Amino acid sequence: MLKSQIEATGGKMPVNSDARGDKNSDKLVRKLDCAVINYVHEIAKEAALPAFDTVRGLFPEGNEIYDGARFHERTHTQIAVRNDACIKGFFLPRGETPALTSPVSP
Repeated sequence: MLKSQIEATGGKMPVNSDARGDKNSDKLVRKLDCAVINYVHEIAKEAALPAFDTVRGLFPEGNEIYDGARFHERTHTQIAVRNDACIKGFFLPRGETPALTSPVSP
């Protein structure tokens, strides 16, 4: 539906693309994904459906951490907060934390 709407207005579909310098070709610039998520929310709004406050996406990136793994070096989750009222606070990271050299016991 999004593609049809964009083409009907003479536009071009957004494209997910590699970030400059990304040696892994992970398509880190996700303009298409963003457009699809926003489009789904517009459809829901037009249908008078309740809005989502947040959207979560899982992104496997980088090389497998071992042969046959579904875990990758930089797999991460991104959360888009669409309703600012959901943000109760924030913090600024202090910098790098040294890696643990041994497992932590409970």
